[in-house]
Amino acid sequence: MLIPLVLAFGATLTGLRTVLSLLEVSF
Repeated sequence: MLIPLVLAFGATLTGLRTVLSLLEVSF
């Protein structure tokens, strides 16, 4: 039950990092 939480957390961090990268490129 711990692994899905870790995967979800990792996916969230990756998504936020991607959004920040896109924002940095935009500005």
